[in-house]
Amino acid sequence: MELHEKLIRLRKQKGLSQLELAEALDVSRQAISKWEVGAAVPSTENLRGLSNLYGVSLDYLIGGKDFDSPLEVHADETELIGSSIPDDVEVTRKRRLRQVLAVIACIWLCVLIFGILRHAILAAGLFIIGTAIPLITFMLLSKMVSYIWRKLHSEKV
Repeated sequence: MELHEKLIRLRKQKGLSQLELAEALDVSRQAISKWEVGAAVPSTENLRGLSNLYGVSLDYLIGGKDFDSPLEVHADETELIGSSIPDDVEVTRKRRLRQVLAVIACIWLCVLIFGILRHAILAAGLFIIGTAIPLITFMLLSKMVSYIWRKLHSEKV
C-alpha cells in the first residue's frame, strides 16, 4: 500500500476530516489533500506528527512493510500508541505572534506611563519614541513573521 493510501485509511479510521487533521498538524487542508492524492509528500516533522497522532510507526507510514494492522509496531515504538501530537506541534505560530505583540504593547505602555509621570516635554518626546519604535518594530516583525510563515508553509506543502 502506498503512503497516500495509508494516510487516507488512517485518517478515516481515526474519524477525522481533512480540516481537523490539518488543524492538528498546523498545516493547510490543501496540504492534507495533496498528501492523500499523492501529489506531495509530508515533511519529516509532519510524518512524525502523523505517526504520533495515528499511533503507528514511521516504518509503517513510509517503510516497505505492510502490517496487517497499523497498530502492529515494534516493541520499542509502543510508547507512540495513544500519545497525542507533541507539544511543539501544538504551539501555533499565531500564539507566538500574540505573545510578541503583547510584550511590545507592555513596553509601549511602560514608556508612555513613565513619560506622563515625568515632565510634559519629556512626556511628549517619550510618547513619540514610545509610539514610533513599537510601530516600526511591529511592522518589521510582521514582515518577518509573514516571510517565515510563507517559507514554512511552502516547505510543508
